[in-house]
Amino acid sequence: MYKRNKNTPNITNNCLKVKYSYVCGAGGATLGAHKAGFDIKCGMDKDSNAAQTWEKNFPQATHYREAAEDFVANKTRDYHVDVLHMSPPCQNRKNGIKIFQEVLNHFTRRGYSITWQVLDGANYGLPASRRIFILMAAAPGEMLPDFPKPTHSGFSGSKYDGLLPFATEAEILDSIAADAPNHDLARARDNLTLEPEPRDPKELMQCIMTDGGKSKYFYDGSRKMTDRELAACQSFPNNYELFGKTTSVRTQIGNAVAPIFAEAIYGRVRKSLEDFDALNAKYNSKSEEDKNDVEMGNDRVLGLMKNLSLATSELDDDSKKINVKVRI
Repeated sequence: MYKRNKNTPNITNNCLKVKYSYVCGAGGATLGAHKAGFDIKCGMDKDSNAAQTWEKNFPQATHYREAAEDFVANKTRDYHVDVLHMSPPCQNRKNGIKIFQEVLNHFTRRGYSITWQVLDGANYGLPASRRIFILMAAAPGEMLPDFPKPTHSGFSGSKYDGLLPFATEAEILDSIAADAPNHDLARARDNLTLEPEPRDPKELMQCIMTDGGKSKYFYDGSRKMTDRELAACQSFPNNYELFGKTTSVRTQIGNAVAPIFAEAIYGRVRKSLEDFDALNAKYNSKSEEDKNDVEMGNDRVLGLMKNLSLATSELDDDSKKINVKVRI
């Protein structure tokens, strides 16, 4: 979800928007947003190891080590940001459909435009198939971003011209130096308790889980993967240090939004904000008479939005976008 800070100058004046990460974990989404050009303002997560990882890699930002319910109960902080990212851990949860409906109702009752889609990280440069549900919401009067187009594919033909081939495990792992952090090769060899079947390093890996999953063994079957190798296959840079014991580090890696994927998403968010700034500039250049016509049109749209009642229990698979657009 993103929201404009009215006190922040336009992106067109070379001022990057600030981002707040809610349940930020090890910082995968935070890193992706930073690479897309956002300034990181703060993050929140109650896990002490994930917090240490985030603080180490984003020293310019503020981190709050507390539970979500305690964080939102504090009314003394300045929460004015342009983008709010929320990504709770991806383990299975009960009543998922009910929670999803409540989230939709929460936004639509307040006039937000919303869109959602399931994307696969492999189409954006991950060497593993990782399907991720993404929901974006835009505050009233803001433009709703579109989703990024795939950059990678495992298919050939004219339909896929211009797309890169899927990234491979082999090319990712070859980039890791022996002295990289979280890269204990001796332990990876010593902890091998069985002889797994080798896999083709030029094929997509299975999704990396919080324990490494079936991808926790090196592709030739000779040893386990190091924490660094799993992090690299989640697109974390090789100098991105993770803190905690192996169990905690692998949970951080498995729960993370892959930075390369987050960068693609936030690239579209940034473009949406830039386009909105351009529309504002166009509006400000209009005559007072033209401005009054635009504002009257906006009032009519807002009136319709206030009367909007959404029965989310009746949404079908095709009802994936609720969007109100105001053209200036």
